[in-house]
Amino acid sequence: MQVSINNVSNVQQEADIQLTQDEIQPMFERAYEKYRPKAEIKGFRKGKVPMPMIKQLYGEAIEQDALDDIASEFYRKAMEEKNISPVGQPAIVDMDFKRGEHFHFKIKYEVKPEITLGAYRGIKVEIGRAHV
Repeated sequence: MQVSINNVSNVQQEADIQLTQDEIQPMFERAYEKYRPKAEIKGFRKGKVPMPMIKQLYGEAIEQDALDDIASEFYRKAMEEKNISPVGQPAIVDMDFKRGEHFHFKIKYEVKPEITLGAYRGIKVEIGRAHV
């Protein structure tokens, strides 16, 4: 997994994440297994369709459906690795998937702004009395 973080503003960042086929294949395998019990093909009992047949007939559609979950999982991992604490919901702004090759996506998210304190020692403060 390759991750680069770009600052869009002082409160918004964009994570550019690139994954190889080897990194996402185990997640596709889980998606195939999750779909298998629902698969109905003439000549096979429901849920008993051989995995190669599921991959051949429905593989591309299953992979497309799994991309959002994959992006979400790898985004969380990237944020943990980079020690970033996003605020609010992230938004996928770009997604490029080439079957059998790679998966590349960009996610925008907000972060807390960095605040630096100025000189605060030695400041004189007058305390007034409120009139009741």
